[in-house]
Amino acid sequence: MNRNLKRLCLTFCFVIAITIGLSTNAYAGSGSSMTDPVNVKFEQQYSASWTDGNLDLIYHKVILKEKGILTFEFSKPLNYDGSLDFIVYDANKNGFWDSSSFNASNMGATSYTHNIGLNAGTYYVAARPNSYLFEARVITSNYKFSFQPSKYIEVEPNETASQATELKFGSFYTGFYGNDGGHNYANSDFFKFKLKKGSSYRLYLNNYDGLKSTSCILDIHAPNGTKINTFDSFWQITSSGQRYIEFIAPASGYHYFQLWNYSQMPVKYRVKIAHALKPAATTITNGYNFSRFTKELSVELRQQANIAGYEIQYSTSKAKISKGKIKRVSGADNFYVNIKGVKKSGSYYLRARTYKYINGVKKTSAWSKVKVLKD
Repeated sequence: MNRNLKRLCLTFCFVIAITIGLSTNAYAGSGSSMTDPVNVKFEQQYSASWTDGNLDLIYHKVILKEKGILTFEFSKPLNYDGSLDFIVYDANKNGFWDSSSFNASNMGATSYTHNIGLNAGTYYVAARPNSYLFEARVITSNYKFSFQPSKYIEVEPNETASQATELKFGSFYTGFYGNDGGHNYANSDFFKFKLKKGSSYRLYLNNYDGLKSTSCILDIHAPNGTKINTFDSFWQITSSGQRYIEFIAPASGYHYFQLWNYSQMPVKYRVKIAHALKPAATTITNGYNFSRFTKELSVELRQQANIAGYEIQYSTSKAKISKGKIKRVSGADNFYVNIKGVKKSGSYYLRARTYKYINGVKKTSAWSKVKVLKD
């Protein structure tokens, strides 16, 4: 064989050998225990097999250099109607998260995918079939781990107030319900944030994955642990479709809220704490003065959403409008307003605003510009 051709063949075989060495089954560690785990490389494909009666866990060691989202995706075992157990442990080998993937076993997806927000550190992820194999056969799952750095995430474990993920104002945080039938650890998430007594706040909670609801119950707790309120389906909707609730802080200091996931299915969601917005201001678009004939004013306002109603203040003197009478109408749809019983006057001065209630406290928008109506 030509010497150059022989050298080329040897090089090609060497490359193939390296490629095979990096494939699914070539990894450091047997995975039989946390003292000899599979040392995970992100995006590398792995394979795990189980035989009849062998339900031992396969352990994986994951090192995160920064805060972010760890994702592990395991293919559903072929010829096997069942699910896999997953358990996540901290660096001290204490378990803090688990999933049976039981509910997802009959879904159309070809794999079990879980996402967990974690701080930088060392973690162990264990996997195994969650039922005994009655036939002498081998089941196999191909899988990989991936990681996405992120500052604004729900960090596990956060099942108690003392472990709560702190939210910074004005930023959406990404979180995950993921226990999917896991029963060793609570399937809830705790968050905390600092509030000022008497101030009003808005809490956003939105979800992904095409689900119409977050399948959760939200409890808000004051600094002393007292439950302020429980919200299930009573959400308001912004014009862009974001769901939110508004409340007034009963005390200053850290407040907590807890999300309970009762769907037992993996759900990705977003949450944000912000100051409550004032109701959107309105304007007087049209108006007529019928005081000479019917002692009535007719006013059309610019319609606004997410409000309790409108207020119109009117006076025969522009300088004294702040002391004028107020006509209040309830309902965001009642933006055509008739004010009856007014005195005969050549001119009336009017301004309008919107209002809403937070925990029974009325909040108003700024007044509109003054509009004059002449008979």
